[in-house]
This record gives sequence, structure tokens and C-alpha cells, in this order.
Amino acid sequence: MPRNLGDQDESKGEMSSAPPKDLIDFHIRWPEFRPVAKSVLNKPELSLEQKQIIGWLIALSDRVRQEDFE
Repeated sequence: MPRNLGDQDESKGEMSSAPPKDLIDFHIRWPEFRPVAKSVLNKPELSLEQKQIIGWLIALSDRVRQEDFE
């Protein structure tokens, strides 16, 4: 069964964040989600293409500013 951001990680005993409500909530909470996205880049089972795509998504999210939503 796929895990959601709000699921508890039984192996680490940690509670991860509740999923974002919408795009604006995701943007506001990006500093919370960014380390998770960065950690995915270190997964050896990902292909080079998958790592590049995640890297681009991180770069894109880093560039979004509050003014973009106004």
C-alpha cells in the first residue's frame, strides 16, 4: 500500500507531515518538504532520469515565490 506524507514511519518511529491541502499550502510548507525531496535523490534504486526529474522539481519549487500566487 502506498504511503502518504501523513503516515507514521514504523521503522523509524517518526511521524511525517500531513499532506498539503493545495498548491499554496505546499509552497508555504516547502521548507518542511524540501529535505524529504532531497533525501530521495540519494536512493540508489532511482534511475539517472528519475533523479534528474526530482532535481528539476526541487529547483522549480525553490524558485516559486509568494508573488507568483498573487
